Amino acid sequence: MGYDFNSTNVSIIDETKAKYSILGIGATIGYQWVAGGGFVTDLGLGYGYNIEVGKDDSLLNDYSGGALRFTFAIGYSF
Repeated sequence: MGYDFNSTNVSIIDETKAKYSILGIGATIGYQWVAGGGFVTDLGLGYGYNIEVGKDDSLLNDYSGGALRFTFAIGYSF
């Protein structure tokens, strides 16, 4: 679950910006490998859905919708 507050350009000519916010809900399943040297690799697959919570009146697009999500991460375990 997450919440995003974003800003986007409305017009290229005068660089007018507008704000919108979305609530994201989703689930992911995956696996994590820890190598002998401490390096970590994560792989995951899931589905997420964004719900538009609010936006400025100048925005016409709808920012709600769902999509398949893929996770790939590398790091170090300490």
